[in-house]
Amino acid sequence: MKPIRWRLTCPRNIPLNTRIELAIMQTLTRFAGIPFSHDHPFNYSEGKQKLRLLMDELKRKKSIQKLGVDPNLPGRGAIKSFKGWYVWDFMRLKISKGAGSFTKYPHLTIGIHAEEAVALITLPHAVKYSIRKKVFGPRQAMFNELIFSIARNMNKVVKLDPSVQPYAQVLQRHYPNQSSPAVEDAVLRYDLRTVIGDRKRKPQKYQPEWLETTYAGMTNKKSDRYDCGKRIVKVLPWPTALVTPTKPRWARAICSTIAKPNPVPPSGWRTT
Repeated sequence: MKPIRWRLTCPRNIPLNTRIELAIMQTLTRFAGIPFSHDHPFNYSEGKQKLRLLMDELKRKKSIQKLGVDPNLPGRGAIKSFKGWYVWDFMRLKISKGAGSFTKYPHLTIGIHAEEAVALITLPHAVKYSIRKKVFGPRQAMFNELIFSIARNMNKVVKLDPSVQPYAQVLQRHYPNQSSPAVEDAVLRYDLRTVIGDRKRKPQKYQPEWLETTYAGMTNKKSDRYDCGKRIVKVLPWPTALVTPTKPRWARAICSTIAKPNPVPPSGWRTT
């Protein structure tokens, strides 16, 4: 991600230290990326702040509003986490305005986890039957074509960042009580590239059965939630990715490189 350059509009007579402090304050009020990595572990307080800034940034985008999102509709009342491992929020569609519960309509879900960040279209358990019918259609083939088109559209994002994984998941959950987190009874999660039977070489194994299981579970109301979107997984580089080979081999070149180093090492550097 390219660094964001901040432009200060304060008068020139303000001391430099004060202007720097103002610039730092601006970075705390604008989204500048998700910083978590293996060297920068997930932190709940920071994750909650980054999620809030990200949601504000997304709601200002015209492309989001073209999807039918109403940025003025409220999301979660309070951003909470389970054991401090993730935070999430959602954006509601215009058609859900006036609904007693956001679970009666699809919505866009954004989550920041300890190991990944996700952007999903969520079809909740209480969604209206008319909407569920439009998504899954009267036949399996119509639902398959919808998923195929979504998977192909995501190829543009995957080419930009190989760590992006387009995926779908079907959930069956229950809640022990109103204040407790959900307990997952069953989860079917699959890479969308596994359901496309094209001739292109790819590491994902072709498994069209995932779509059949999804369609059967959701149309018969055996499962209570369907998500489709993408996730960016935090990964480490391959063991040899940070190794730079030299030609000729170091054992043959050592006598030359020590005798005439380039660039010249600083004074006091030991060369023998």
